[in-house]
Amino acid sequence: MEALVSILSRETDFEIVHAMEDVQQQDIEKVLESKPDVILMDIRFDGKKLGIDATSTIKQKLPATEIIIFTDYPDEDVLKAAIKAGASGFLLKNEVCGAGVIVDAIHAVYRGGGYITPSMTRKIMNVIKKSPNDSYLLTPRELQVLALLAVGRDNRKIAKVLEIKTRTVANHVSEILFKMRVNNRTEAAAKAREKGLIK
Repeated sequence: MEALVSILSRETDFEIVHAMEDVQQQDIEKVLESKPDVILMDIRFDGKKLGIDATSTIKQKLPATEIIIFTDYPDEDVLKAAIKAGASGFLLKNEVCGAGVIVDAIHAVYRGGGYITPSMTRKIMNVIKKSPNDSYLLTPRELQVLALLAVGRDNRKIAKVLEIKTRTVANHVSEILFKMRVNNRTEAAAKAREKGLIK
């Protein structure tokens, strides 16, 4: 980790707030206090998939913080859990050939987009296709956004209600359309009502 921190510290357009080797409660509390814009999160700590739980906890408390999963365990169950937890990016360690890939991913999710290394794209598509049609792997925040867009709120108004950035709302809307396999907000709202996701 020290080598990665050293390399990323050379970047001039962002600052590393914390570098942690564990995700115990005290570590998560430090993250919550500092409110970072982006987190690079490993999945396994001491052989356990603690990174997934940490991602979910942080996203519930800091919905505007974007989290990139940085892992060498690309199995579909892990990806499914990470998607449900609210991760915005997925980097497979052996496909990261240099710091530039990580920097690009950080910039992409910060701007409200996503970032996925090549071999993980098909795996994620498989996870989405296999998800039950009545859940679509939507995160709690995405369900909130879905409920608001279903009653006609635009991104600016949704951002105001949820107290998040407009770009973050736009990112959530894109994820909702992708996961629900629909083309626009109207179709998303209709399918959500049909499946009982919203009233």
